[in-house]
Amino acid sequence: MHNEHDDLSEHPDFAGPEWNERISRIEKEYSRQQSWGVRKHKLRSKLPILAVVAVVVGLLAIWHETSGAVGLQSSATPATTATSRAPETVRVNLNMPFLNTPAADWADGADGFQPPAPAPVGGYDAAAVAAAYARVRQALIAQRLDRTAMAADDAGPALALFAPAFRDAAVKELRDHVDANGLYVTALAPGTQLLPSQPKVKGSMSADTDEDGNLVVHTNYVVAYAFDPGNPQRVRRALDLVVVQRWDADYTITGDTVGGHHWAEDSQGMWLRHGQGDTYSVDCAWARKGFLAPSIGGVRGGGTPPEHDSDYYFDPNNPISRTDSCN
Repeated sequence: MHNEHDDLSEHPDFAGPEWNERISRIEKEYSRQQSWGVRKHKLRSKLPILAVVAVVVGLLAIWHETSGAVGLQSSATPATTATSRAPETVRVNLNMPFLNTPAADWADGADGFQPPAPAPVGGYDAAAVAAAYARVRQALIAQRLDRTAMAADDAGPALALFAPAFRDAAVKELRDHVDANGLYVTALAPGTQLLPSQPKVKGSMSADTDEDGNLVVHTNYVVAYAFDPGNPQRVRRALDLVVVQRWDADYTITGDTVGGHHWAEDSQGMWLRHGQGDTYSVDCAWARKGFLAPSIGGVRGGGTPPEHDSDYYFDPNNPISRTDSCN
């Protein structure tokens, strides 16, 4: 019978440097022995910006999906605050699903998408840069944290924030490429749902200008999602239910006249210039279709080991991995 004392992470026998060192050795050995699945998907398209001077914005999406593990205990009431990394036990605490992962102390949800203090960039003053940051932050929240849109695989709310010309081209992209959804909105696999705990977010954004004088916001974020496992007995480790998604993307803001070019009215606004990303600890069968699902119960449809250990994929400063073994 479960009671409040079942959380073994608080037991004195499972604390201290010797226990931590022992668990670290076990985890590394487990990672070497585990069968992993990785998927890398490339999507290329060209979306025209309608203007007097023809401009083409290239759109590149790269997925890298892999299944993995690390992990803790289960229970009922959700928690959304950050928690510190703790000694690993046998079960996973569903109240604190990110415990014992690198995401444990990250910001909760939208709090993680915080821009830096705005400063003048090119011909744009600090106020214009601040407005661009706010616009991009709103898009990131809609793309990566809107649970209703994610569950319905609905890119509409996010695309509504972009320039009409980009939105029209993106809708066509989604029709032509069934797995293009990940670039525009993170989609949850049918039949899955997230735990009440907010996703954890870590990363950064910065401002620059492109060759045409447009204001560009560079973003680089990792979001960790905790899925409801249904039956907690299926869960052995945190990464059985935690999926980690990384996106590096550039958002371009066009105005009426920039760099001497006149931009058509439907081209004015925000554009997603390009994006590349990877997804770690994911169900490969669903990943091939452009959806997120946890790797509960082990790797499904997986193949060769990943290039790096699990912590690598939590760090937005690391290069996007090139390995693909979900195919």
